[in-house]
Amino acid sequence: MLCTLLANRGEVDGELVRSAMYQSFVPNLIKLEESGLSIRWSAYSVDKQLRLQSWQHIRDSGLKVVYLAGLPYLERKLSGGNAGTQFIKVRHWTLGLDKLKKGSGDIYVGSEEIIAAFLGGSGYEGIYRAGVIGTIPLYLFLNKKHDQLAAELSIIITRMKEQGQIDKIHQTIRLEKGLD
Repeated sequence: MLCTLLANRGEVDGELVRSAMYQSFVPNLIKLEESGLSIRWSAYSVDKQLRLQSWQHIRDSGLKVVYLAGLPYLERKLSGGNAGTQFIKVRHWTLGLDKLKKGSGDIYVGSEEIIAAFLGGSGYEGIYRAGVIGTIPLYLFLNKKHDQLAAELSIIITRMKEQGQIDKIHQTIRLEKGLD
């Protein structure tokens, strides 16, 4: 969270991709009104038959659910549910996938944009996507000293979306990474 501290102090200009709820942690940063990116949260498993379609399915699954620590969005989405469901935090996504391979976790919940590019590769054979669980928009946050730039960038991102440029960039990235 060093970058968050530096951005909030004005020592760096801002943060590139954060969820909307990030605003409550950074009083000196301005959230751009328009989201340029989004993140897809997916569930992964070594069980080819397992299919999960929602946060509720995961919470009520009765399985060992592994996820990345320190992400308030995941903490909130995974709280509650069936008493038989175990939640296991890890410090890096590779550790989460390792737990699946070793059998000490049944599901890993993580960012598809990061994980999908590695599935099937060396060390990650036999891990499958068990379902897309949700998508959230991500925003650019700038230090308050850049308030005029924030307004201008929001307009530019809106135009790029209207012209299909953002979708084209996402599609190119997804095709290059094999995410679809």
